[in-house]
Amino acid sequence: MNQSIGVSTSKDGHHFTSPQIILPPTEQVTKLGYDITNDDGIIMAWRDPFVIQDPATRKWHMFFSAKSKDACGTIRPTVGHAIATDNTLMNWQLEEPLKLPQHYRQLEVPYVIARGGKYYLFVSTQNNPTMDNNRDKEAAFRGFVSDETIIGQWELLYTVNEGQETDKIFGHQIYAPTIFEKKRGSGEYGAVTFFSLNTMCPLTGSPIVEEKMTLTLKSTAFIHGGEIPSQYTCEGMDLSPSLEWLGVPENAHSLVLIVDDPDAPDPKAPRMTWVHWIVYNIPPDVTRFADGVTSATLPIGTKQGLNDWKKIGYGGPCPPVGRHRYFHKLYALDTVLEGMDQPDKADIETAMRGHILEQTELIGTYEKLR
Repeated sequence: MNQSIGVSTSKDGHHFTSPQIILPPTEQVTKLGYDITNDDGIIMAWRDPFVIQDPATRKWHMFFSAKSKDACGTIRPTVGHAIATDNTLMNWQLEEPLKLPQHYRQLEVPYVIARGGKYYLFVSTQNNPTMDNNRDKEAAFRGFVSDETIIGQWELLYTVNEGQETDKIFGHQIYAPTIFEKKRGSGEYGAVTFFSLNTMCPLTGSPIVEEKMTLTLKSTAFIHGGEIPSQYTCEGMDLSPSLEWLGVPENAHSLVLIVDDPDAPDPKAPRMTWVHWIVYNIPPDVTRFADGVTSATLPIGTKQGLNDWKKIGYGGPCPPVGRHRYFHKLYALDTVLEGMDQPDKADIETAMRGHILEQTELIGTYEKLR
């Protein structure tokens, strides 16, 4: 019995259409490295689909339980991957399964979240799925992290015990969690899960993810991955965009903002990172910059550094060719940066070393209109 992934639609959130199959496990998918047989004794598992929009690219990605088969014929449960070809979410292009750093006898219920410029993958696994109880099945909730893209390179989530790595978050009592952001953009996460306490029968509804506010950055001028309006560029008024942030650590003494462009001069052949703005010693109780801030309107104690035009203050996007990305990077520090006179980016990064409590980023893009 093969399992397929389908989608149902609703206009009111209560009444749904019959499922329409969007990802059937056909023989063609084996060319991408999937296994669709029962040769390992486990039913073909295309199930547990999870859909997320990548904040960096705005593309929709689907992750689901699957099995892979390598060139040697080894079959391993893994996480399948597909990308939507349009915003209807009815048409999907299957991609290669994810390459995880560890393998398990059974893997289910993948969830991916984007947080602080990183991607986190959570799965439920069993190493002995034919056993009678969760302890003997070695059921566990596990996690991985990617610093680069939403499809990896995946690494184990935690490093503990003097360098010994583990992907295990909770053992046999925790299984099949659903992870969610409590309020969109808040940076606070929770989860509900199957939870077995002194019983072989699972219960539901146990929160397991620490509900901690983390540093987040946004703008009313553009969304993450979106286009920066021309008024904030050299083709407009060259104003700095409005910025707002949440989740500054309680023990932070100051904030630093760096805006730079890693695609200079040509995104097809980048050779340098061009610095557009440096702001440092921002008081930790400040939570926003309005449009077009200047040295005179910045919060008391806040200072600016040299951009790559060798000027103090903001210089807006002005790409010579192509569409460039502009990284707005916010750092929370456990110190105030003293004794600096018109520092450049290298000076700031050197001074911040060893003092960063948290960091986050907001990416905007721009291509000249003429």
